[in-house]
Amino acid sequence: MEYCKSCATLLLREWKGWPLRNPIPMLPQRGDGGCDVCGSLEPGIPSKDIQWLNYHEPYNTGLPDYWLLVYEQKTKWGRPYYSEIECRRCHGRAVLSEHGDARRESYRYKINCPKCGLLSPQPRSDGWRPEFKR
Repeated sequence: MEYCKSCATLLLREWKGWPLRNPIPMLPQRGDGGCDVCGSLEPGIPSKDIQWLNYHEPYNTGLPDYWLLVYEQKTKWGRPYYSEIECRRCHGRAVLSEHGDARRESYRYKINCPKCGLLSPQPRSDGWRPEFKR
């Protein structure tokens, strides 16, 4: 999945909050014909490149002050735009977000829906449990 770089850059830059607690923005997709919203033909941002970044104010030695969404650097905290899915409540377009620690390979997941907000995903019938190790 690729998102429009022109549209997504501002949306990503404006977001700050906490993973799996504050909904992330829905980004315009970039298809073969360009962006679905602005029509831009520039290369998009692959969803796998968008990462969580824990931001610390100067002199902070503890937990992050807040988190940011970035795409020009690699972090170890998971992928906010892990995949696009259908919202289990309203059946609209939604994003499955992953947050955790790559060093431990332990992640948690949430559904981000623009209409319904944050939802916990349901375990699938094949045993995949989104709240545990993948």
